[in-house]
Amino acid sequence: MTQSNPEDNLIMTESTHLDAALITELYQQAIKFQESENFAEAIACYQKLINIEPKLLLGYERIGSLSLKTQEFEQAITAYQKLIELSPNEYWAYNNLGEALLKLQRWEEAIPIYEIAIQIDPNCFWGYNSLGECLTQTEQLEKAVPIYQKAIELDPKFWGVYQKLAEALTTLEKWEEAIPIYRQAIELKPDFFWSYVSLGKALIQLERWEEAIPICQQAISIDPNFFWSYINLADSLFNLERWQEAIEVYTTANQIKSDFFWSYKNLGDGLIQLQRWQDAISVYQQALELNSTEASCYYNLGLAYLNLQQKTDAINCFETALKLQPGYISAQQKLDEIIGSYSVIYPTLSSNQLEPIDWLKYYPKSGQSPSYCLPKPTTLGKNPQTGKWQFPIPPKDLMLVFAENEEYYLNSGKTQVQIILSVLRECGYFLKTGSRILDFGCASGRILRELADLSDICEIWGTDISADCIAWCQQNMSPPFHFFVGTTMPHLPFEDRYFDLIYAGSVFTHIDDLADAWLLELRRILKPGGLAFITIQERYIFDKIKDFPE
Repeated sequence: MTQSNPEDNLIMTESTHLDAALITELYQQAIKFQESENFAEAIACYQKLINIEPKLLLGYERIGSLSLKTQEFEQAITAYQKLIELSPNEYWAYNNLGEALLKLQRWEEAIPIYEIAIQIDPNCFWGYNSLGECLTQTEQLEKAVPIYQKAIELDPKFWGVYQKLAEALTTLEKWEEAIPIYRQAIELKPDFFWSYVSLGKALIQLERWEEAIPICQQAISIDPNFFWSYINLADSLFNLERWQEAIEVYTTANQIKSDFFWSYKNLGDGLIQLQRWQDAISVYQQALELNSTEASCYYNLGLAYLNLQQKTDAINCFETALKLQPGYISAQQKLDEIIGSYSVIYPTLSSNQLEPIDWLKYYPKSGQSPSYCLPKPTTLGKNPQTGKWQFPIPPKDLMLVFAENEEYYLNSGKTQVQIILSVLRECGYFLKTGSRILDFGCASGRILRELADLSDICEIWGTDISADCIAWCQQNMSPPFHFFVGTTMPHLPFEDRYFDLIYAGSVFTHIDDLADAWLLELRRILKPGGLAFITIQERYIFDKIKDFPE
């Protein structure tokens, strides 16, 4: 296709038009305004020229180019569209129109414009470069890749298109293809920070830790304040078991950004590898302040306590890990080892010597302690304004897996009670005056507190093998409820056929060999026509249902 020269169009107009003198004068004024960078006046002159001669290509071309300079992009778009209408084979008109649309982030509109531009001139680098950017912005990455590759073929020295191509390949997770492209971008522009960051990420995805280390170090030398460069470097060192170096880098990362859980968690893991138990404890505690739901963090914290012979704290950690992840075999093994050690140390003690802690029967949370420190009793009763029972919130360690915050703790109990009552109604089962209720595995009364309104007409009991939880409940929720510490042996201190309703929320998740015996015990104390509401792994099943609705 033959492209015209807008100035040729002007010369022809000046030689044939009736207002040739005025056209020449306006053109000369426009040139002077351009040279003095008075672009608004120059545009006004070119607009007057167009008013005199609507087919003057030079007028539209100059209005378009000057509007791009002054960032009047809508005005530029109008000018180039008119120019294309008059002369549809002008490559530069399509390219400049595409640029104006690109500046306004009108990617979809720009794509067909650039496609026409590269049809007119298949060897123009900038058309391919800009088309690739528009395709990337509209997430058409598979189409963008060959466009960028063509741009590189036309101009193999422009580093920016290498970077764009590599980023597209990275987004497509084509790590192997992206790596050599990033290296070419770095060779052409060795001081561009993001090339190093992205190359390091690609190498880490392929577990090429040794190669990633110098790349991450170079990124840090360019920008020593970018947090993720330190994380990528530390993770690479960690995976190569270069513990001391990893510890130093994680420590620096935490100084830059102090609220990222995994940098503390991994720092603690590195300290564990070097057997720096006390340092690890401090770091894991900081990690758990940021995220209290990661079972492996509690497990490793338990290991640190265990190596310092702080067995009570270790037990607490292993128990919490098991509550968060019931199938955590390593945590269960460590817990069994600690408890088993007591039977080895005290094999000949009499029953009197074992009191008040009998590891075969009782499972208090602070099991090693010879005594308990209980708070002063609080004043219990109903709110005088509402007439409702009011209870304090238990300490965070007694909230167990619901310790995210107080609102979450309370709402989880309300939701569970609503589910229970709804199921009872569907079964045609209704509580009445004199009904007896047992919360089997009540913990710190999360469910029971929502049944307080029934306490005026029903006898309500709660039991748990955690002495700490029951001690707190007796201090803060009795009356109106009754509590006692249970045992691991299948026996409850009630006569046959005592209860109308028994609730056991995820208790049998933690009962292994004696599950059948415990079910028989619950059946023994349940009245004929009574109802046992038993759930298994309720919280984890609900989470799984949310994650995998199929």
